[in-house]
Amino acid sequence: MLLSEIGRLIGAELVGEDRKINGVAAPEPGKTAPDKLCVVWDLKELHHIPEDVPTLTVREANRQGLAAENPRFLLPALLSLFEDARPIRSGVHPSAVIGSDCEISGSAWIGPCCVIGNNVKIGELVQLEAGVYIDDGCVIGKGTVMESNVSVRRAKIGANVLLHSNCVIGCEGFGFLPGPSGIVKIPQIGGVVIGDNVEVGAGSAIDCGTIGDTEIGEGTRIDNHVQIGHNCKVGKNCIFCGKSGMGGSTVVGDNVIFAAEAATRDHVKIGSNSQIGGRGGVTHDIPSGVTVSGYPAQDHKKELKMQAHIARLPKLYERVRKLEKAEAEKE
Repeated sequence: MLLSEIGRLIGAELVGEDRKINGVAAPEPGKTAPDKLCVVWDLKELHHIPEDVPTLTVREANRQGLAAENPRFLLPALLSLFEDARPIRSGVHPSAVIGSDCEISGSAWIGPCCVIGNNVKIGELVQLEAGVYIDDGCVIGKGTVMESNVSVRRAKIGANVLLHSNCVIGCEGFGFLPGPSGIVKIPQIGGVVIGDNVEVGAGSAIDCGTIGDTEIGEGTRIDNHVQIGHNCKVGKNCIFCGKSGMGGSTVVGDNVIFAAEAATRDHVKIGSNSQIGGRGGVTHDIPSGVTVSGYPAQDHKKELKMQAHIARLPKLYERVRKLEKAEAEKE
């Protein structure tokens, strides 16, 4: 593919001579090549990129290749040009098991060793890879892809959803009541509703509701090993990084970001456009548009100041010890 063609497709300007490009390279020493487009949005990284290597970078760099106002935002479109597309298949593998009264589109693919319960509805172009399990009564929207060994129970899943391997949708919520005669299990009779264009990472779990549904808004992205508790309500276009989680009945607005290992207790509310820093622990409601971190989570700038004070404690301790010693010697 020619540089000029790539630029036309992603919205970048050609700088210098046109040439054929066979791939994309990271801006790392020894990883670049004259036939690969190197993506650089930090000008400090340009010094170790050879002059004969074409780059996608900012205009002011004046390097041969492609230039744009903000090359970072062109990266998804660029990588899609070189991505190996998933094969689109249709039909039912002979090893698959399908229950009664199911509605399965003729354009859908039910892969090897899949198990489909009764009264399941599977839309057009749905792709189920090997070993997927879908329980009775579930609804799977158009174009949704489930990778190997995904498990889905009591769920209504929208269109163009991507569920990565080994994630579990609709497992029982963690509901128990300690009693005088032991721990009593609370039946979980709700479901899960996932909106369109949601992605759930490998090994993540979204619990069904105790009463009513756990809800994930459209466009939300969930990383690997994330826990969404029963009856949580997640808004649109949220991001959950790896190992983050929410206690039951947490309500999250739109465009909220949970950094890695951030978590909430149960029954708290997180306002739209807020961010929770890595390992932040939310114990109370968070208003819209704020960034919090630490445990218990508080305003991020306040948390940074507190951490800075804590770092000074050893020196402060030594000063106090010396002062106490000097005072004792005077006596």
